[in-house]
Amino acid sequence: MSAQFKYRNHIAPRTEPKAKACWTPRLDRWTETYVRWSPRGTYLATFHGKGIALWGGEEFRQVQKFSHPGVQFIDFSPTEKYIVTFSPHVDQRTEEPQSIIIWDSRSGQKKRAFNAERPPVWPVFKWSNDDRYFARIWEECVSVYETPSFGLLDKKSIKVTGIKDFSWSPTDNIVAYWIAEDKDVPAKVSLLAIPSREEIFHMREEAFLWTAWRLKRIQAFAWEPVNNKFGIIAGEPPSVSVTFFQVNKGQAPTELKKLEKRPCNNLFWSPQGQFVVLAGLRSMNGALEFIDTKDFQVMMSTEHFMATDIEWDPTGRYVASCVSWWGHKVDNAYWLWSFQGKILKRQTVDKFCQLLWRPRPPSLLVQTDIKDIKKNMKKYAANFEVQDKMRYSKASREIIEKRQKQMQTFTDYRKKTLEQFQADKEQRLRLRNGQDTDTLTSNEKDFEEETVEFLVKKDTIPVEE
Repeated sequence: MSAQFKYRNHIAPRTEPKAKACWTPRLDRWTETYVRWSPRGTYLATFHGKGIALWGGEEFRQVQKFSHPGVQFIDFSPTEKYIVTFSPHVDQRTEEPQSIIIWDSRSGQKKRAFNAERPPVWPVFKWSNDDRYFARIWEECVSVYETPSFGLLDKKSIKVTGIKDFSWSPTDNIVAYWIAEDKDVPAKVSLLAIPSREEIFHMREEAFLWTAWRLKRIQAFAWEPVNNKFGIIAGEPPSVSVTFFQVNKGQAPTELKKLEKRPCNNLFWSPQGQFVVLAGLRSMNGALEFIDTKDFQVMMSTEHFMATDIEWDPTGRYVASCVSWWGHKVDNAYWLWSFQGKILKRQTVDKFCQLLWRPRPPSLLVQTDIKDIKKNMKKYAANFEVQDKMRYSKASREIIEKRQKQMQTFTDYRKKTLEQFQADKEQRLRLRNGQDTDTLTSNEKDFEEETVEFLVKKDTIPVEE
């Protein structure tokens, strides 16, 4: 990772028809539609009439390209080994499929192509967490393929009559699928182990807990990313409520807090949990509330008029609110906030379309290392304080380093001069007839101490009445 990312989060604002990655040189015609980061932030994908280009590396140059005319959608596998491209307008009557192509991200090699269903639902394929398998629904079957052969697992699909959707476990090679209710046949949820195809009925718990709440018109639902809380927005304006619940192991969910009459239709959790932004996007004129769910304190109530999007940065320290040109043709801009709701930057950009934070790769530290660092945080505090002072000092780091260099030069010169002064003592005694005059000015009573005070910094804090 290059130095430009050391203290700076990497974001990719998209403007029409230009795109730029902040802290890298701006290039015209980077993309013709939109941009997308890979899951770990290694690549930035840009769209062009003839296909897809991937950008990355220390100097953020083009590292790979994939020829797929008319491509409109892409998807990365979780570990970034493969990229899937989709061109919905390709003629599917040809002998060789061309609609959906899976590529090797590094080599650019075409691994396999597929036809698309009509109408297409994106993403067509869903990947296991380790990239070993990918699957799709096709004619009431789940077709599971394996890598690196890209062949159909056991050369046959899994027949599931009435299947509506499925999802991979985020940690194991297990597929969860559901079948809708049909007349007297109740709805069904099943778990299937891959590659054994063994149907699993109980996982990690003795029983599943089912709880129902009577909520009118649910508008949004979101789990806390790292803990066990979730939030639900329900109701119609002006009686929209936001309810937070907590799920403990082996217990039914319990209600933590209900916030009444909130001008919001979306909730966005911090990637690190605890903090959440309630947002009234598009038709609700950009009302924003920053809430700490530890005690449900409303840290800030504000607005970004006509906001269309909210984006948390991966660390959970910053939030971006955006007015996209795709949603409104005027007042296009992005604003940056702290997680507490303090405005940090307002940036107006003509025809601004999209802002994406660069994802961060998983930590190389194991949980025991992380716990040890947290336990011994005081040992690192002194170094952190020095770094913070250098970073946030009014004087730039270059000026501080220049002053330190000047101080060191003076110290070295003074030391050298004192050594020369001591070496010349015998010569001074001879010139002064043996009288030592070095101590004549060393009496502390001959000095007066004077204290001088001067203004270093002035802060003005407005007080609201």
